[in-house]
Amino acid sequence: MPPPPLDLVDWPPCPLGLDLHQLRWRGSKVLQFNVNLCRLDVCLGVALRVTGTKIDLRKTRIIYRIRSFFEEGDVTLEMIYSEILKCDNGISSEDFCKLYILLGLSKKTLPTEMGLVHDGLFNIVDDLDKLGTYNWGGLVYRILVDSLCSASKRMTQKSMSFIHLDGCVYLLQV
Repeated sequence: MPPPPLDLVDWPPCPLGLDLHQLRWRGSKVLQFNVNLCRLDVCLGVALRVTGTKIDLRKTRIIYRIRSFFEEGDVTLEMIYSEILKCDNGISSEDFCKLYILLGLSKKTLPTEMGLVHDGLFNIVDDLDKLGTYNWGGLVYRILVDSLCSASKRMTQKSMSFIHLDGCVYLLQV
C-alpha cells in the first residue's frame, strides 16, 4: 500500500487557522491579509521532509557531548560562533561539524527571538547518523504556527508597533 498523501498525514490543525487580519501600524490599518499555510508548504518552501521521527526540543538531564562545550545555562548563537572560531583548540572534525550544524539549525531553520539554542537540538546533533530520519518539516511548521498564533493573540489584546516571530519566517515570503 502506498504512503498517504502529505495532506492526509496526522497533523494537528492550527488553532487559529492562521488568519491574520488587519495588521496595524500606529493605529492605522496598513495591511490586511490571510495566510493559508499547510505542512506541504514547508516541504516545498524550504525542502524539509514532513515524515519521520518527531523531534522533541525539551531540555533533558543528559549532558550530550556538544552541550559539554558550553557552561550551564542558556546557549546563544554567539557562544556557538565563538566555539567554532577557536580553530586551534584541538576540536575533532566531527565535533566541528556538529557545532556547525547546530549553528545552522539555530540561525536559519529554528531561530528564536533572543538568539537562544533549543536545548533539544544538542541531542539531535550528537548523533549525525540519525539527522536525516527526523521530521524537520513538522517541527518547523509547528514552531512557526505556534509563533503566528501567539502573535495574533498579542495583536488582538493590545496595540503593538511590531511583532517578533520565532521559527523559519522564510516560509512567509511571497
